[in-house]
Amino acid sequence: MQLSLALCIISAALSDALAPTRRRTALKKLSVGAISLTSAQRAVAATNAEAEKVRVASRELTELLKNEDALRFKVLVEGSGKLPIAVSFITFQKLEKDCGDDFMGAAIEYAETYKDAKDLVKLAVLSKGDGGGPDVATRYYERALPNLKE
Repeated sequence: MQLSLALCIISAALSDALAPTRRRTALKKLSVGAISLTSAQRAVAATNAEAEKVRVASRELTELLKNEDALRFKVLVEGSGKLPIAVSFITFQKLEKDCGDDFMGAAIEYAETYKDAKDLVKLAVLSKGDGGGPDVATRYYERALPNLKE
């Protein structure tokens, strides 16, 4: 019961911003919603493995984006565009049954935006190695960065 309430509070925080939100905003709102729970609700939510996966993904992405220069160097110079593991759609489906249909709008947007960013980073790495030159790789990287930030 408390877990359902906690997840629905998070879902309500997300539903207000679903129209213009992107992946980053959805994860941030989900994390903020988890922080604002009461102690009892946090204890119940903390035991939920699916909710923890979302929190871990949010923390990893935040850490990655803290130093954009280091990320740029990894992608464009070292050629290693490893991004954090995405939260699977199945995880969001498991959370949805306690939160309602509005929750899935954010999950779909998250999946699409993350896939776009991952593909663009991969293209940046590959184009650098295939003789595409630094300009091509830089353009792919610069297109991926806004998707990672949102």
